[in-house]
Amino acid sequence: MYASSGSKARSLRGVVGVQGDSPSRRYKKPFGDGKITKDLLGAGDDPMAKNQEFSLLANNAHAMMKQTFKKPGKAVSRYPPVIDAFSRTLAAPISSERHYFSVCHKIGTNFTPSAKGFYIDTEARVIKFKNMNDQGIKLDIVGQAPDGMFSMVEPADEQEEYEALIYPQNADKRRIQARKVSYARYRQYVENEISVDVIAPIRQYWLTHIIELIPGDLHAVEKERIEYLIDTMLNEINKDYFDSVRKSILDYILKNEAEMKRLGIQQVLNQPIDWGDDYYKGIEPNEEWKHNVMMARMLMSENLCICSQATLELMKLWQDYKGYLFVNLPAPRDEPVPLVDFLSNQDAQMSKVKGLLSSDWNKGAVDILREELENLDKDQTKTFFESAATLMANQVRELIEQSVKAYVEFIQRYKLPRYPKPEEIIQREYDAETPLEDNFISLKLSIDGTKIVFSDSLDSVQQELEKIVDAIVLQSSNLPRPENTIARSDKMHLWDVQIDDELVVNAKALISETLSENLEVINLALNVYNDYLFILKERERIEAFLKKEPFEREAFQAEIDKYKATIAKIREEMPFEIRTNMFLVTCSDINDTLCEDCEELMKQILDRVGEHVFHQMAPKISQEVKQIKEDLAQKAGDSKSLVRFQKRLENVKGDERKRLMNEYNDLIEWLMMLNRNPRYKLQEENIKPVTFAYGYINDIGQIIEGAEQKYKQESLEIEKALFE
Repeated sequence: MYASSGSKARSLRGVVGVQGDSPSRRYKKPFGDGKITKDLLGAGDDPMAKNQEFSLLANNAHAMMKQTFKKPGKAVSRYPPVIDAFSRTLAAPISSERHYFSVCHKIGTNFTPSAKGFYIDTEARVIKFKNMNDQGIKLDIVGQAPDGMFSMVEPADEQEEYEALIYPQNADKRRIQARKVSYARYRQYVENEISVDVIAPIRQYWLTHIIELIPGDLHAVEKERIEYLIDTMLNEINKDYFDSVRKSILDYILKNEAEMKRLGIQQVLNQPIDWGDDYYKGIEPNEEWKHNVMMARMLMSENLCICSQATLELMKLWQDYKGYLFVNLPAPRDEPVPLVDFLSNQDAQMSKVKGLLSSDWNKGAVDILREELENLDKDQTKTFFESAATLMANQVRELIEQSVKAYVEFIQRYKLPRYPKPEEIIQREYDAETPLEDNFISLKLSIDGTKIVFSDSLDSVQQELEKIVDAIVLQSSNLPRPENTIARSDKMHLWDVQIDDELVVNAKALISETLSENLEVINLALNVYNDYLFILKERERIEAFLKKEPFEREAFQAEIDKYKATIAKIREEMPFEIRTNMFLVTCSDINDTLCEDCEELMKQILDRVGEHVFHQMAPKISQEVKQIKEDLAQKAGDSKSLVRFQKRLENVKGDERKRLMNEYNDLIEWLMMLNRNPRYKLQEENIKPVTFAYGYINDIGQIIEGAEQKYKQESLEIEKALFE
């Protein structure tokens, strides 16, 4: 009746020996050895997250009593099943097995979840309602973990997640964590927890239609490479198909709030919309619009061309030209150039690139089309030419977009949150640790009447820089189509980019905004010269000042000293250049101009002083002394005239001689003032009147002495004549 100990051992070895000393230690069992699988248990072979199989010891009580069991640790998280493995219907949710209902009820449950509580009582022949949430068994993931990981916390919404990234200090970490956990569990179910066995295989004719779109004569691509690409594409399509179906299954199951709680998914991101909830609210198309759409589809189906060898060759040819840009933009910290030079560089670059496209690129495209025409049917020629021209036009547009983008990024490089004022920049230039502003255009200052202005008006500067976008776009016009060299065509040029294109409008708006902000600051550079604007109005004042007599030497010297101080202040304080953002304002020329104006004003004053000294004062002194000599040289014919001449002599000896000496001394002071100003060049011709005046002044004493002797002699003669 009883087996021997040897047979028991053999029986034990047959049950346990292969598995080892502990039932929790598993080894791979051979196929067909009665393995308990997930399909057998439905809910999985490990419903309580324990890694063990005690059923293997159930047939041998003696072996079971001798075993030492070790309690394994619990899993971090578990993923309850969502598909009923025992149902004859594929992809039947396991939630339908919580309560036993008829097949008709299960169909109704899957059709409308809101009516799943109603069922037909066959005994009472009435419709009853059963609370589906009354489970009796608590298997919910949410709210069960002791660590609170799946605690009942309302997950954050999308806006709250964005704010948590920007302001992490204000974020509710529990709500953010709940959102992350829900998303992670959702992805886990879609990717791993729903078997592809419950999903119908992809339709074969779908794949057939996809493969038919692949050209069969891709000579430029190796056969092995084509097979690899097709296999990779089909695998990707197959994976996307299964993922999308599994996602649909999970989205339907998660319509049940109880299932969401059981599966630990509190929130579904991008939840699908039920049919009828998101009805169309826009404008309904009319018959004309429908007709136009239908005609557009027909034209597209007639004109579309499948990629061919020529298409690949055209794309390969374009690789040699796609690196060119229609603009030649300076690098950061390059030496700034005048506006006219910058515009000339851009014009030269545009002409160069367009010349390459019109000649070399077009010639290469013609050679490719000629070779393709040898293997092309005549009825496909027009469509093929149109497709090639469309591809080339798109390539040109790509180059236009890249050039416009490069120019916009170049201008946006000078957009700052705050622009330093010219006064700040001038002060910072004395600080060696402060970096200089980057700029690429140099502007000069000039004089316009009584104002200091920019040589190139700021409005014209902005307009010229904005026009570069239009110039770039215009390079797409008049590019010849390659088929015109092969055959006659009614279309001569590739499609060009329009000036009112959204690309152009948006680019000009960004450039205009940045230029306006910078030029507004540049205009403040004129205020640096506010203290020197008076120089531009001095000419009229000096002319009026030089006409106002009598002249005062101190007033003249004060004017000269003022202009000398102004020149020294300009040379010492005014900058040679103002390195503002984007623009370099050169100041050396305007500084020289202002100093030259001051020099001219001083020269005008000194010339007037020279004229006053050499042509007015000196000749006047010489003339008066000469007149005195002539007056005193007259002979008195009678006593009456003698008395008059002697009175004249006394006047000369007194007031007139003193006055003439004072005038001569004043002349010498004026002359010394001229001599102290090296800007005035004394000439020999100008010295002669002073020399003559000096001689006449020195002769006054001799003239007076000679006149006195003369009048004494004449007095004696007159007295002698009276006595006779």
